Amino acid sequence: MRCIALPTKRLARLLACLLALGLAAPAGAGFSVSPMRLELGPEARSGTLTLRNEGTAPQSFSIRAMAWRQDESGDDVYEDTPDLVYFPRLLTLEPGQDAAVRLGPRQPPAVPGGPERSWRLFVEELPPTAPASAPPAPGALVRVLVRFGVPVFAAWNTAARQLALDALKLEAGAVHWLLRNQGNRHEVFESIVVSGRDRQGQPLFAEAVPARYLLAGAQRRFKLAVPPGACAQLARIELQIKTAHGAVHGQLQTDPAACP
Repeated sequence: MRCIALPTKRLARLLACLLALGLAAPAGAGFSVSPMRLELGPEARSGTLTLRNEGTAPQSFSIRAMAWRQDESGDDVYEDTPDLVYFPRLLTLEPGQDAAVRLGPRQPPAVPGGPERSWRLFVEELPPTAPASAPPAPGALVRVLVRFGVPVFAAWNTAARQLALDALKLEAGAVHWLLRNQGNRHEVFESIVVSGRDRQGQPLFAEAVPARYLLAGAQRRFKLAVPPGACAQLARIELQIKTAHGAVHGQLQTDPAACP
């Protein structure tokens, strides 16, 4: 992914959106990272991440791996771990220069058929060094330094995918549902769309819900407020979920009493 310079306010908004999706974010001077996801296993026990300075000035970075899990609400939780070996951990790139970060599990799982393991390899842009006596440049803008995490997965078993939809309901003017990843691999969401129709089958609304990953064995609860004025007209809610490996659909006949 290529990263380019943007005005500060626009950059901050874009950074927040991209981090919420688990994607790389643009840096002030510009750099690129590839690939954006690493999947390891018996045929690829180690991997390489390439970082390139696309800007016109030297850039320094720190690299840090953290174990990645999701709690009962589906929120990401990161913890320090010695289980992923990687190097280098600090690097400086001249303009146009690239460098490889090599990584791999410290050891394969004791049980080959065990669950998929997941980490994020965080790449953090470090502030440029400047003489302590150097005055700030006239009209200088605040520079946003970027930190983002590249997903890393390792599995030594045959993929078995099972994404289950549960507890779809309309309550207090909001649509609620629960997704459970009962398989042994992570799921990558391509789209989640909630739509509503009236008693004549005419569309009332269609809303996209942001989500990116659901780890193996994890679950996530979702909530989407029905647009004002549409709830009382609702007769049916439709939920369409597309992943990189399939789709899940759900429908709900609604009760007007569930609207405020």
